[in-house]
Amino acid sequence: MRCRVIVPASTSNLGPGFDCLGLALEPILRVDLTTVDAPASRVEVDGPETRGLPDDETNLTLVAMRETIARSGSPQPAVRLAIYNEIPIARGLGSSGAAITAGIVLGHLLARNDEPTRAAILADAVRVEGHPDNVAPQVLGGFVAAASDGDRVHTVRLPIPARLEILLVIPEYEVPTREARRILPDPVPLADAVFNLSHVALLCGALQNEDDDMLRLAMRDRLHERHRVALVPGLAQALASLRADPHCVAAALSGSGPTLLAFYRDVPAAAGSAALAALTEHDVSARLQHVRPRAAGVEWKRQDA
Repeated sequence: MRCRVIVPASTSNLGPGFDCLGLALEPILRVDLTTVDAPASRVEVDGPETRGLPDDETNLTLVAMRETIARSGSPQPAVRLAIYNEIPIARGLGSSGAAITAGIVLGHLLARNDEPTRAAILADAVRVEGHPDNVAPQVLGGFVAAASDGDRVHTVRLPIPARLEILLVIPEYEVPTREARRILPDPVPLADAVFNLSHVALLCGALQNEDDDMLRLAMRDRLHERHRVALVPGLAQALASLRADPHCVAAALSGSGPTLLAFYRDVPAAAGSAALAALTEHDVSARLQHVRPRAAGVEWKRQDA
């Protein structure tokens, strides 16, 4: 059997929506699978983002695929995985979620004769990844609000204004999700929890109404950003410079970081230069990437031999 799976990148939280809001982005992970008559599986990696992407038995796509097949009780075939990756690793852009989602889809395709449902893919992805904010937009596409309630995942797709563009500031500095979660306070002050709840409501309304002034106000957080930007020298200053840009609609930390995300209506040529300078002053190199939201979630095509 041969099949191809394409999974988009994602950004999560978008400021106040900690662990519940996510947006699919253009960069993709593409995996081509071929079953082979061989004693062992093989993984090949290619594309602009291969640093930190394993090509052995620890590859997350291969691991998730095998776990999905094992849960079905089906035999494990030997496969060749040809992975092409555009999603920066450990940068707060959903690289782990994309790898897991791709593996789950492949596992379903190998273990079953019928096509998997997106609900089944999402439930498996949340069970493996742990949180719905990254994987929900990767499975469904677009802007998604998600909540995990025991064994069920509830989602709502929300509108994204058509002219909204995104500038990413991507430091060459890895922040493992485990470390970014470990530093967060527990419990949190009631006032901070209320602040975030109210700003999530404002954020959803601002996007619905295409209200840039409200969006700028709404994308503020008191639960995680100030703790996480402190992990990277100069990142707090870089975020402040984006928010000070009069052309920038709103800015936030992408997921657990260290990537910064800024919304624009039209991205000017000089956008992000002050953020790069702030990081350079602290000996942290970074790059800019102009992307757009992606309406489509995971896509797959199977061709039986």
